[in-house]
Amino acid sequence: SAPEPPSTQSPYANAEPLASDTLQVQAISWSDRPTNRVAVIDGRLLREGQSVSGYRVIQIRPENIIVEKAGKFWKLAFGSH
Repeated sequence: SAPEPPSTQSPYANAEPLASDTLQVQAISWSDRPTNRVAVIDGRLLREGQSVSGYRVIQIRPENIIVEKAGKFWKLAFGSH
Protein backbone atom coordinates (compact mmCIF):
# COMPACT_ATOMS: atom_id res chain seq x y z
CA SER A 1 0.00 0.00 0.00
CA ALA A 2 1.10 3.56 -0.62
CA PRO A 3 2.54 5.51 2.31
CA GLU A 4 0.10 7.88 3.93
CA PRO A 5 0.56 11.57 3.18
CA PRO A 6 2.09 13.68 5.93
CA SER A 7 -0.55 14.72 8.41
CA THR A 8 -0.94 17.95 10.30
CA GLN A 9 -2.15 15.86 13.24
CA SER A 10 0.18 15.06 16.08
CA PRO A 11 1.85 11.66 15.59
CA TYR A 12 0.39 10.83 19.02
CA ALA A 13 -3.18 11.87 18.16
CA ASN A 14 -4.25 8.21 18.23
CA ALA A 15 -2.57 7.45 21.57
CA GLU A 16 -5.03 5.61 23.77
CA PRO A 17 -5.73 6.79 27.31
CA LEU A 18 -3.78 4.80 29.86
CA ALA A 19 -5.84 3.37 32.71
CA SER A 20 -5.70 5.79 35.63
CA ASP A 21 -4.64 3.01 38.00
CA THR A 22 -1.51 2.27 35.92
CA LEU A 23 0.40 5.54 36.39
CA GLN A 24 -0.62 8.62 38.36
CA VAL A 25 0.31 12.12 37.18
CA GLN A 26 0.69 14.41 40.20
CA ALA A 27 2.04 17.50 38.44
CA ILE A 28 3.06 18.94 35.08
CA SER A 29 5.41 21.87 34.61
CA TRP A 30 5.17 22.75 30.92
CA SER A 31 7.44 25.07 28.97
CA ASP A 32 7.86 26.09 25.33
CA ARG A 33 11.35 24.62 25.68
CA PRO A 34 11.21 20.80 25.86
CA THR A 35 14.34 20.70 28.05
CA ASN A 36 12.46 22.68 30.73
CA ARG A 37 9.40 20.39 30.84
CA VAL A 38 8.99 18.14 33.87
CA ALA A 39 6.25 15.97 35.28
CA VAL A 40 5.70 14.14 38.53
CA ILE A 41 4.48 10.60 37.83
CA ASP A 42 4.06 8.09 40.65
CA GLY A 43 5.99 10.45 42.91
CA ARG A 44 9.01 10.69 40.58
CA LEU A 45 10.20 13.88 38.89
CA LEU A 46 10.68 13.03 35.21
CA ARG A 47 11.76 14.74 32.01
CA GLU A 48 11.03 13.75 28.42
CA GLY A 49 13.07 10.64 27.57
CA GLN A 50 13.10 9.23 31.10
CA SER A 51 11.18 6.13 32.19
CA VAL A 52 8.91 5.06 35.04
CA SER A 53 7.46 1.56 35.59
CA GLY A 54 8.55 0.48 32.09
CA TYR A 55 6.93 3.46 30.34
CA ARG A 56 9.15 6.01 28.58
CA VAL A 57 8.05 9.66 28.72
CA ILE A 58 7.86 10.80 25.08
CA GLN A 59 6.22 14.21 25.36
CA ILE A 60 5.09 16.37 28.26
CA ARG A 61 2.15 18.57 27.24
CA PRO A 62 0.22 21.21 29.19
CA GLU A 63 -2.69 18.85 29.96
CA ASN A 64 -1.37 15.33 29.39
CA ILE A 65 1.72 13.22 28.86
CA ILE A 66 2.53 10.83 26.03
CA VAL A 67 4.32 7.66 27.15
CA GLU A 68 5.50 4.62 25.18
CA LYS A 69 5.80 0.98 26.13
CA ALA A 70 6.60 -1.88 23.76
CA GLY A 71 6.14 0.35 20.71
CA LYS A 72 2.66 1.52 21.70
CA PHE A 73 1.84 5.11 22.64
CA TRP A 74 -0.43 5.97 25.56
CA LYS A 75 -1.87 9.25 26.83
CA LEU A 76 -1.66 9.98 30.54
CA ALA A 77 -4.33 12.42 31.65
CA PHE A 78 -3.60 15.00 34.33
CA GLY A 79 -6.32 15.81 36.84
CA SER A 80 -9.88 15.58 35.53
CA HIS A 81 -9.03 15.96 31.82
